[in-house]
Amino acid sequence: MGSIVIKNVNKTYIKTGKKALCSMSLEIGDNVVFGLIGPNGAGKSTLIKSILGLVETDSGMILIDGKENNIASIGYMPEETSLFEFLTGADYLKLIGSLRSIPQQDIFRMISEMRSVLQLPDLGQLISTYSKGNKEKILFLSSIIHSPNILILDEPFTGLDPVVIQNVKKFIVDYAKKGNTVILSTHILEMVSEICDKIAIICNGKIETVEKIDKQLGYDVILEKYLHSVEGV
Repeated sequence: MGSIVIKNVNKTYIKTGKKALCSMSLEIGDNVVFGLIGPNGAGKSTLIKSILGLVETDSGMILIDGKENNIASIGYMPEETSLFEFLTGADYLKLIGSLRSIPQQDIFRMISEMRSVLQLPDLGQLISTYSKGNKEKILFLSSIIHSPNILILDEPFTGLDPVVIQNVKKFIVDYAKKGNTVILSTHILEMVSEICDKIAIICNGKIETVEKIDKQLGYDVILEKYLHSVEGV
């Protein structure tokens, strides 16, 4: 239902001269939770924004379900919590749904389905009154409101309490099992070992390794490979 093919992609930021992506190639299939890990400044955010078309690459090709610029089927939760805080939670979600041409009854159904999963706050209140964690919940819900085939999550667990984290982890795993693709960018290696099927370790704009995760030995293997990959960075 959702696949991404990245072919020899390069990106250099002109102002700084930093080469953020270096001949990067990667294939991400469907029915998978795919983890992107690496140190700060490794190129993870640039890669994600390139997939979304928010960053124009210098060369190479990115295919989403076999097509370029095919971003309509993608849901995205950025690391930065940026919401229209003058709206209520409900009005914000209705706005995002309307921009996606989602019927209002489907928006309400999604809210109802996710209410207990996310332990949603009072959606009749202004977003400006919400805690950071509750803003994160609204951001997560807005990323899945159109049931995307590809879901990209950049540090989605920040500010969430342990119960909601467990619920979101289960949701992510179940969502991928339905034939969707979930891309998870995080610094929490324990999280990666628990829910990811494959990972790519990125350093200095390059893919150092792509690994399939063994859930039994996941964390130790990931930590070892991560430390080896970032050594000297």
